[in-house]
Amino acid sequence: MAEHTDLTELSRIEQAATAAPWRYRPSMFDDWGVIRGGDHSPVATSCMECRYDHTTDVGKPEGPSPIPQNGELIVAMRNALPGMIAELTELRAENVRWAMVAAQTYNLSYGPFLLVQFDGNRFVAYREGLSAFNDPPGSFDVKYFPSAAAALDACDALLAAEKAAEGDKPH
Repeated sequence: MAEHTDLTELSRIEQAATAAPWRYRPSMFDDWGVIRGGDHSPVATSCMECRYDHTTDVGKPEGPSPIPQNGELIVAMRNALPGMIAELTELRAENVRWAMVAAQTYNLSYGPFLLVQFDGNRFVAYREGLSAFNDPPGSFDVKYFPSAAAALDACDALLAAEKAAEGDKPH
C-alpha cells in the first residue's frame, strides 16, 4: 500500500506559498519558464537556463523542449492543490467513518469522541467521559442514536458548530 501524504504538512506548505492562481508565462514578453502569481510577480521558473526557442526543435537534437509543459504542469498543480487537499481530507475522513460503521464494533473512537453501542443498535457519543448529546438538549438524559452513522453525523455537526463559534469570537 502506498504511503499516505501528510496533508497537514502539505497544507502548511501550500498556505505559506504565494497564493493561487499562478500563471505560466502570462505575458508574451516573459522569458520562457516564468511562472507568475496572481499579482503578476514572478514566483518560480520551470527551467534552470532558458536560452533557446522552446516552440521549435531548432538547435536541439533531443527534440522539443519540455519546459512549457513543465511550467504548465507546475501551475495547474499549484492552482488545484487547495481543492485536492480538501477533497482528500474529506475522503480520508469518510473512509474512516465507513470502516467504523461497517465494523459495527461496540466501541468506536472518533476524534475526541467515543461511541459506545448499547443493547442492539443504539449508540451514545461520549466526550471527556460525559455524554456529548442529551435528549432533550440541556437535560441529563443521554441521547441514543439509532446507528453509528447517525452518531458520527451528530459528532461532525457538533465539531463544525464549535469551529464556527470559535471563528466568531473576537481575537
